[in-house]
Amino acid sequence: VYGHSHIPYVDDELFADRIHVYEGGGGSGQGVVLTKALLENALAKGAEIEYETTVTRLLKNEQGEVIGVVAKQKDQEIYVKAKKGVILATASIDTNVEMAKDMSPQQYWDLTSQQCLCSPMNTGDGIRMAMEIGAAVCGFGGTIDFCGKTGAATDNRVPVFPSFIVNKKGRRFVCEDATYAYHYRAIFQQEKQFNGPTYMIFGESSLEAETSPWNKETLAKDLEDGVVIKANSIEELAKLIDVDAANLAATLNAWNNDMKNGGKDTQFDRVDGLKPINGPFYAYKNVSFNLGSLGGVKINTNAQAIGVNGEVIPRLYAGGLNAGGWIGNYYPGSGTAIIGTVHWGRRAGAHAAKLTSLQ
Repeated sequence: VYGHSHIPYVDDELFADRIHVYEGGGGSGQGVVLTKALLENALAKGAEIEYETTVTRLLKNEQGEVIGVVAKQKDQEIYVKAKKGVILATASIDTNVEMAKDMSPQQYWDLTSQQCLCSPMNTGDGIRMAMEIGAAVCGFGGTIDFCGKTGAATDNRVPVFPSFIVNKKGRRFVCEDATYAYHYRAIFQQEKQFNGPTYMIFGESSLEAETSPWNKETLAKDLEDGVVIKANSIEELAKLIDVDAANLAATLNAWNNDMKNGGKDTQFDRVDGLKPINGPFYAYKNVSFNLGSLGGVKINTNAQAIGVNGEVIPRLYAGGLNAGGWIGNYYPGSGTAIIGTVHWGRRAGAHAAKLTSLQ
């Protein structure tokens, strides 16, 4: 059990360690522990799973109720009648480049220039089908982005090592140990604002930290591959990465002065890795590893889909990241998306179960 990293403007007393990792789970478990438990429970209760069956559109009756779906199964089009309603649970627009371009600039950035780790099946079908029958959407803009190279600020048990992040102008712009999607939102914004990459800057002294993501061997490999750039002086490093040398030197001086005068980050309230940074110096160009987009069908607290007129679309529900608006404008931390699938699935199922069956 652990928690996510801090957010500078949120009171630490509001945080709690509530990320549970089971045997065989965690980042390398691909969600199998949870999905297996949910699948086995559903099958035990009589659920039937139709594999290799793609739902293509929703069906409504004259009263505006969603009464079923049209799907493609092998080479045939089939119609499936709902008993009480339809629940959309097909994730967000994670790998749909066209929808991302229209609705989520950061997700579009991830898809076109960063590393997207999402399932290729997450194409926003549930959102598109709901929009076709008049559903509203909301909550777009945020993404689940993190530094796949260092894992910075993904686990509050692992302090971020002495380093800072700068923009094209050579200046810091964010609290680097704030939870990962928070500081990666800032990275995206700065890269777009200045039309250039951002860099993680660290020094030879940084490698002494217990939680340094590099050791001598891995650093040597990344230097050889051009993933990390090295220079003896900060001005030389600035030239190699094409940022303003005077600004980068001033940023380093401001950092080191803070470390010498009480070890407090006076600019961005960072709490981890507060030690002087001494050369030789290194730069790593930030690369976002993307786990999906925020935003989806607008819902109420019963997970009912809301139409563009503000009224409920009868018998249509959305859950997980197929639904939008229940997460803020950045992803707050690990486990949020997972608990969202469980919570909204329960809410949708409980509400639908109370409805009279369709005739």
